[in-house]
Amino acid sequence: NGDVSVVPATDEKAMAADHGDSKQQKKKRQRDTKKTEVYRKHLSDILENREALLEQACVEYRAWLKKLGLSSGLDALTKRNRAADKADGSAAVAKFRSTVAKQGTRSDKIAALTLNVQESPIHHHLELQELIETAKDHNRRNRISCIQSIQDLLLHDLLPDSRSLKSFSSSIDIFAQHFGVLTKRHILYALYEDKLKSLFGEFLSALDICAKDPIAHVRLQVVQTLYSLLKQKPEKEQAVLTMLVNKFGDPDRKIASKATFCLHLIVSDHPAMKLIVVRDVGALVTRPHVNERSLYCA
Repeated sequence: NGDVSVVPATDEKAMAADHGDSKQQKKKRQRDTKKTEVYRKHLSDILENREALLEQACVEYRAWLKKLGLSSGLDALTKRNRAADKADGSAAVAKFRSTVAKQGTRSDKIAALTLNVQESPIHHHLELQELIETAKDHNRRNRISCIQSIQDLLLHDLLPDSRSLKSFSSSIDIFAQHFGVLTKRHILYALYEDKLKSLFGEFLSALDICAKDPIAHVRLQVVQTLYSLLKQKPEKEQAVLTMLVNKFGDPDRKIASKATFCLHLIVSDHPAMKLIVVRDVGALVTRPHVNERSLYCA
């Protein structure tokens, strides 16, 4: 009389249904994984063609302005916000700015390039790149003027306040998972942010060159720019901090003191950075062949 367990028919159907559901879910996961891989490959191709896509956006932007009979995006904004149909000089200003950028003095060109970037950063990223190249100019007056202009653009128009810029490659996985809802505008903004991140790195390289200029006034401007960036923006803050700490060893005592004072202000404004600053200063002290001024400022 051995007991025999009998599974009810309803339980058997339920088990079969669960087994069928698990198979469907597995197939769905496989399809989703395959689709994500296709999207990831497509996004990688987009990144490889970043420059061409950004240039295409610039061409479309200029075509849009031409179609509307406008000379600049500022002209479009003026017409949109204008309460009455009054004659304004925005088109003339844009034409003058274009002429100055091509035929004016170097200072005028820097001012015109800056205004272009402010008008529409995405569609004038080449102008920002030209400004950064000008910051490496042998003419020191142009260098200082250009550094100041780029600093103002970065602090007030380009860099976000509460986060670092994201590279496109670091966001590919997230984009691939939500590829269906991405628009052309999303992709364009992500590509521009990736481009801006690389341009900011180029600007730091230009500052590093200027930090070794034999003229003290140029080096002093570099210290001021590094301080402003470190105080207000989190982008590449470790690299900016290291460059500022390196100025402890500047041959000019005033510049070394200025760098020390700026770092004290940073710690005062951002107490959470104390440990990071201490580590960086400690790394400076333990370097071989450190001069006495660096040790004194540290």
